[in-house]
Amino acid sequence: MLERLKRLWTTLWPDPGKTSLGWWLVAVHVAIVLLVGGGISYSAIGMLRDLADDQGKARVQLAGAMAREDLRRMVEDAGTAARVLADQPTLQRLLAQGRTDAIPPILRRACETGGMDACAVFSGTQLTTQNGPPLDWQGIANDSAEQGATFMALPSNIRLPILGASASLGDTEGSKVFVARLLNDKLARSLTQQVGLEVKLVDYRSFTNDPVNAFTPLYSAALADGRSAVQRINSQGVYASCVPVFASTGEAIALIELTPQSTYTPYLRANVYAAAGMYDKALEYYNAALTNDFRNFCRRNSAAFM
Repeated sequence: MLERLKRLWTTLWPDPGKTSLGWWLVAVHVAIVLLVGGGISYSAIGMLRDLADDQGKARVQLAGAMAREDLRRMVEDAGTAARVLADQPTLQRLLAQGRTDAIPPILRRACETGGMDACAVFSGTQLTTQNGPPLDWQGIANDSAEQGATFMALPSNIRLPILGASASLGDTEGSKVFVARLLNDKLARSLTQQVGLEVKLVDYRSFTNDPVNAFTPLYSAALADGRSAVQRINSQGVYASCVPVFASTGEAIALIELTPQSTYTPYLRANVYAAAGMYDKALEYYNAALTNDFRNFCRRNSAAFM
């Protein structure tokens, strides 16, 4: 085998005595084109890959900040909805008359108008009436007492975080209204439409109890940072960011996960296309230089001959 390779090399390698200067000039230029073009392509692919990587991470990180700001506004909206509900004279009158059976329709309309999922009325420490999905209202009232007029909580009877608010009910001593919004798939879809990336709301209890997955290191990094974290999840083929959500007491409530709705493969493909384009430009430049040198060589030979 080695002998065959040697014979092949001997056959292909040009004989210096029979090879003209023009042939060597062409060969040198071709070698330069290949070396320079290959170097440019390698360098360009690396730089463009880094650029695409930074752009992909910046995109999901910005979307995470937007989603967290949207949640903050929702908490403020919950406070407004609670105050509007507490100021309703009809609700105050029915509560004063003890007609609690007539209150749920008022709560239902208030929830729908304010964009809330559940509402409740407390007289002192006792739950008077409620509307919407059954929640651990007693635990929610305790969380509200710790956090203030607006709150975020993890009800014990469902595996969904909530945000909400409370307000004193008019002049009725010790009475309060509570409104709550679930951080569920419906809210995640709404955030997806607003920020332009796929949003997933993860219950903090799910993070601590569920098995480890590809996004667990990202969640851990976000909780350790306290603000956000962004990574490229190679096993999923996506860039992802995570923004932790904390209550005012510092308790972790949820994690906002954001991923593009497509993989980052187009970014890499674009890198290759761009590098190929740069290689073509280099090849075009050196072809022009080769042609020019060959013409000059012919002119010098013609002048020497004359």
